[in-house]
Amino acid sequence: MRNKIFLIAVLVLLSLGIDAQTITHSFRNTSMSDALRYLSTATRHYVINFAYNDLEDFKVTADVRKQSVPDAIRQIIGFYPVAMKVVKGEGQDSKGHLLPDMIFVECIQKEDHKLTGRVVDENGQPMEFVNVAVLSPRDSSFINGGVTTAAGDFVIPCKTTDVLVSLTSVGYRRLVRHLTTANAGVLTMRPDAYSLKTVTVKGRRKVEREDRNVYTFSDEQVKASRQGQQLVATLPGLRIDLLSGQLATLSGKPLTILINGIEASDNDLKALQPKDIRNVDYYVVPPARYADAGTVLDVHTRAAENGYATGFDVMQGTKAGFNNTNVYAKYNHGHHQFSLDYRLELRNAPNCDEQDVYTFKDGGKQSTYDYSGTYHFGYANHDFNLKYLFSRGDSLNFQAKFTPTIFTWFWNSNMTVNAEGNPLWQNGTQDKRQRQNSFSPSLDLYFDRKLPGGHEITLNAVGTLFHNNQHVHNIQYDEAQQTLDDDMRQHNNKYSFIGEAAYTKDWGRTQLALGYRATLAKSNYRISNMLSDYEEYKYHATDDKHYAYAQLNGSIAKIGYRVSLGATYIGAPDFSVDEP
Repeated sequence: MRNKIFLIAVLVLLSLGIDAQTITHSFRNTSMSDALRYLSTATRHYVINFAYNDLEDFKVTADVRKQSVPDAIRQIIGFYPVAMKVVKGEGQDSKGHLLPDMIFVECIQKEDHKLTGRVVDENGQPMEFVNVAVLSPRDSSFINGGVTTAAGDFVIPCKTTDVLVSLTSVGYRRLVRHLTTANAGVLTMRPDAYSLKTVTVKGRRKVEREDRNVYTFSDEQVKASRQGQQLVATLPGLRIDLLSGQLATLSGKPLTILINGIEASDNDLKALQPKDIRNVDYYVVPPARYADAGTVLDVHTRAAENGYATGFDVMQGTKAGFNNTNVYAKYNHGHHQFSLDYRLELRNAPNCDEQDVYTFKDGGKQSTYDYSGTYHFGYANHDFNLKYLFSRGDSLNFQAKFTPTIFTWFWNSNMTVNAEGNPLWQNGTQDKRQRQNSFSPSLDLYFDRKLPGGHEITLNAVGTLFHNNQHVHNIQYDEAQQTLDDDMRQHNNKYSFIGEAAYTKDWGRTQLALGYRATLAKSNYRISNMLSDYEEYKYHATDDKHYAYAQLNGSIAKIGYRVSLGATYIGAPDFSVDEP
C-alpha cells in the first residue's frame, strides 16, 4: 500500500455549465422554503435538497435578476445563518442522461426558538442591513445575531425568548429592547442628530457587483473609529466579540480577512488607521481560492505614509484567572513595512465543581458510577506574528510572515467515586493529572504581481511544524487498595507544506482564473501507557493532495455566466506502525 496512489477525481467538473438557464424573479416576504421550492421547479440542472420546517421562518425579500440557480440561492440566503453546498452529479440515469447537480441548503443554527421582528425608520419605511444583536439580559453577553432583509425583517435562532435586542445602523441611534416573547413586532429606529449631515453620502456607501458588494465609509464613520477594526465592524453582519476582542460575524459563519488581497489578522486591522482604508470588498460569492472560507472581506488601503503605529489592549478578570492581551506595532518606510504583533489568552480556574454519572444497564439491572469533586484547569496560548511587506500599490506585493505559536494546558482533578448496583464495584477516589504542551512555528511567503493587459500572478508557500506532548496520569483507589495507575505519554510531530500558484486575466466583463494547490504532510506519533507495558507504539504517515481549477465568468447581453473546472488528486496515505 506504501507505493500505491489512487485518483479521487481526474478532471471532475465541480460545477460546469454556462448556465444559460438563469433566474429572474421577485420574492416579497416569501418564506425561504417556498423560495427554494420555486427555484427547484424552475431548473432542470439542479436538485435542491432542504428541510422545509427548518427554513420556513426565514423571510425572503429580494429581486433576483438573471442569476444562475446557485447565485440566486446565495442572494436569498443573504446574512441568514444558512449554508449552501453544491455537489456535482455523477453517473447517468436509466435513459443515459447525466444526473443533475445536487444543492444542499440547511440552517447551521438549530435552536428551539427563532426571534423574529421588523425594523422601520421614522417614516415607517423598512430598513435593510440593520445589525441585530441578541444579548443576555443578565450581563449583556452576546447570544446570537443577524441582519435585516430588504423588507426590514430579521429571523434569529435563539434558545430563549428572554433577551435584549440591540439594533445598530450607521446614521441612527442605537435601539435596545427587552423581549420576553419570540416576536419582537415592529421596531422603529430614529436618526442620530449628529449624523444627519452625512445622510447625503449614504447612497454611495454600497456598490453592488456580481460577486461582491463594495463599501466605502463616511467622514463621520472614520472620525468615530479609533482604529481600522472598529471601522470595518460597522459593516452589515459583523461585530467585535467582547470576549476575544476579535472581528466576527453575527451569524457565526467563519470569517476570512484580506488586506489588499493578502490574508491578514485582527491585529493587522487594528494597526490600520481608519483614514487609510479606501473601501472594502464584501464577497457574496467568494473567489475560487477562498471557496470554502466562509465570509470573505478584502480591505483596500491607500498608500501607507512613512511612520509607525503601535497599540495594545488588555482584558483582565478580577475574580478569576482570565487575561486577553494584544500588542501590535507597525513601521512603514517607502515601499517597506515591518510589523510585529503578539496575542495572549490566559486562563486559570481553581476549585471548579464537576459531576459525571455513568449508567450501565444489563437487562433489568442498572448500575452507576458517580464521579464528583473539584478540578483546577488553565491554559496559556501565545500567538506571535512577525511580518515584512514590500508593496508597490496594487501592482506588486511580497510578504514574508513568521508565526510561532506556543500552547500550554493543564487539568488536575480530585474526585470521589460512588458505585451502586453492582456488587463487584466499590466506592473509591480518583486523582488525575493532565498536561499538554505544543509548539507550532510556520513560515508564509506570498507574492502577487499585476502585469499590463489585465494579467495577475499569485504565488504562496506555507511551511509548518507542529510539535505536541501530552501526559495523563490517572490513579484510582477503592476502599482497600489502589486499583489503577496509568501513566500515559504521547508525542506528535507533524510537518506540512502548502504551495499555491494562481493566474487571472481580466477582459473587463470577463475574467479567467487558473490555479493549482499542493498539500504535502508527514507525521510521527509515539504513545505509551499501561496497556503497552510502557513500551512505545510508533506511528508514521505521509500524505499528499493536489487541486487544480479553472474558472471563467462574465456576462453577455446582461446575462451572467460562470464555468468552473476542477480536479483533485490524492495520494494514498503511506503509514506504518511499530508495535512494542
